[in-house]
Amino acid sequence: MVFPSKLVDLKADTFLLRELLKPCSRNALPTSALFYKRSGKYVSLGFGVHARSCPTKPRQKRFRYVDFRIASGIDRDKDLESENVVVLGLGVSGRAAAELALYRGAYVTGLDDNSKLDLTSWSVPHRFERFSVSLGSDQDSVLANATQLVVSPGVSLQSRAVKRALSMGIPVVSELGFGFQAIPRDSRCAIAAITGTNGKSTVTHFLAQLLRSAGVTAWAGGNLGTPISALSLGMRTGRLSGVQAAVLEVSSFQLEAPSAFRPDAAAVLNLTPDHLERHGSMAAYAAAKCSVFRNMAPGAPAFLPGDDHALTEMALDANPSLSVLGIGRLPGVQLMGRHAAVSIPGLPEFELDLRPLRCSGTHNLVNAAVAAAMAASLRLPGAGPSQLQGGLGRLEMLPHRMQSLGTTHDVEWIDDSKATNVEAAATGIQGLEKPAVVLLGGRAKRLAEGGLGFWRVAGALSCHRAAVAFGEDAPGIAEELCDAGVACILADDLEEAVRVACGLALPGDAILLSPGCSSFDEFVSFEHRGRAFAALKHAYSTEGRSC
Repeated sequence: MVFPSKLVDLKADTFLLRELLKPCSRNALPTSALFYKRSGKYVSLGFGVHARSCPTKPRQKRFRYVDFRIASGIDRDKDLESENVVVLGLGVSGRAAAELALYRGAYVTGLDDNSKLDLTSWSVPHRFERFSVSLGSDQDSVLANATQLVVSPGVSLQSRAVKRALSMGIPVVSELGFGFQAIPRDSRCAIAAITGTNGKSTVTHFLAQLLRSAGVTAWAGGNLGTPISALSLGMRTGRLSGVQAAVLEVSSFQLEAPSAFRPDAAAVLNLTPDHLERHGSMAAYAAAKCSVFRNMAPGAPAFLPGDDHALTEMALDANPSLSVLGIGRLPGVQLMGRHAAVSIPGLPEFELDLRPLRCSGTHNLVNAAVAAAMAASLRLPGAGPSQLQGGLGRLEMLPHRMQSLGTTHDVEWIDDSKATNVEAAATGIQGLEKPAVVLLGGRAKRLAEGGLGFWRVAGALSCHRAAVAFGEDAPGIAEELCDAGVACILADDLEEAVRVACGLALPGDAILLSPGCSSFDEFVSFEHRGRAFAALKHAYSTEGRSC
């Protein structure tokens, strides 16, 4: 690349380098430039990420360092310039937080217990002199100079590094809070947060789609894909300018650490035992979920299960000034067959026709209605009842969540691989409106009181064709179902379970993969398991095998 050396006028610290940078590749603009002052003009001496002025002689004091992001008119806001930020956990969220901290001017150290962590695909360590990485157990020396510790969601507050930071008086903040605080104050971006044990990804996805269909520029992320730190960085650099609403799926892991996170509307969709190995008790798990309400403004809408009074009390303990809206009762959102009534204080009541929805399962009617009610509660221009109603028929499901894969010999294949706990499986099974052969299995989650908890799906299975248990915990699943009066067939793995199901399903039936377990006995993720199920369906379709 050839850089020009022409003279340019310098106007304060925010002049534009357009003419100077014209010969540069559009995709490889420098982030900084070094200039030499001569006769009131500045001569370009060099460009690049690490261009800097290091005067060691009196004459060199005439050198001037200009950051391109300031020069291009974007406010860099170096509010962390004197800080030493340590980011604990270098997964997706940790890396996004590190990049945001670097952009804000901090010296950043990435800290991770995994001494074999592969960072080769991450370009940041090679581009910033203010960034370093410490892998393994050398934590005390890293924390010695820290002014702030940002904790990734995958790191427990009981970890040694967090405890050590707290004992040293170092402020500890979650990646969620760190990213939220960096959103530009003048952005006027409404924030909706969705949490709960099950359904949060679907409601997040539905809410973002409904807002977009109403003409609102909506961003979706959080636990669902892109961290909030990446949103903040994009808004600061201008890559995500004009975002009117951010829709965030938030997990209990993200909410566990201290945070100033302050959504404009939030929901805890449901709460059943999960992640107890992390939180230690159901009370601690519920408290983490309800912390999403803690900093919300007085009267802000908080959507909660209408029949869970204990959860509502916990939410009001976190923030007594909430406007509590029920899921399943009014005020809030109430399902009436394939219609839903929505009542939000300060807005006219309205009704939604859910018949245009193209997704399986009655629980997805509730998910769509809650998403529409949350969209209305944000009070964004153009996102009124008629616009939200128009968007319902265009909603698309996320993969592996009651996803119809089509039919083979008049038998529908449905992928609900995301059902990784018993409650999620029960919800999918109950919502299916045709007889099904249900595939359950994988690596089950043990209950605190013992057992696997599959007796809880027995009632839902009673009106279906058959149940097939597969994988690592198939014997335990079958035993619990048999004790509850439901016959269950054993299979070694998913492939054998599908073969058994094809022999049992009748025309008009469905084969439903709703495992109720994690996938890690046979697959690397629930997505991998879902793709394997789809591949088996494709094989049966193309090879003409009966099903």
